[in-house]
Amino acid sequence: MGTNEAITDGATFRRVVTGHDQRGRSICLLDDRTRESVGWIHNLWLTSAGPADNSGIADPLRRGGAIPLAPAPGGSLFRFFRVPSRSYVQSLSEEQIEATFALLDAGAARHRGAGHRLMHTTQTLDYIVVLQGRVILHLDDGDVHLGPLDTVIQRGTSHGWTNESDEWATLAIAMIGAQQL
Repeated sequence: MGTNEAITDGATFRRVVTGHDQRGRSICLLDDRTRESVGWIHNLWLTSAGPADNSGIADPLRRGGAIPLAPAPGGSLFRFFRVPSRSYVQSLSEEQIEATFALLDAGAARHRGAGHRLMHTTQTLDYIVVLQGRVILHLDDGDVHLGPLDTVIQRGTSHGWTNESDEWATLAIAMIGAQQL
């Protein structure tokens, strides 16, 4: 991997999106696999403001541009997040990490020099569920160990993730854009 390339994990996830036809009947609009992957993030759906607009058939993730780390205030984002092993993260160069944060338009979210290489903050309310594996949530004042089906309600806090095993951990995250603290 070159120094200007983002970190990706190569995994895909199936996504089924429903909608309405012209008669108001429920239909399947999309049945595909995730294609956008940056820094182990697989975005599944994005809204730009609330309340969400359920009309139309456009896929908000296929509009081009940066893949956002977080939605705009009042917007929402649902994704799977995969956490690689600690040894893999430690093998990454600073340039690779910077390139990944840049592709997420999130350079300012990162806390350089923090105790964890990927420590960052998003202005969001996050509902996070560990689906597979065990992870450590790093916070400014300590760590929280999490396993399958453990849930985190994260409220705009500085955080980072570590996976002590050799297997990838998978988390589901629903993010809602919040006001600046």
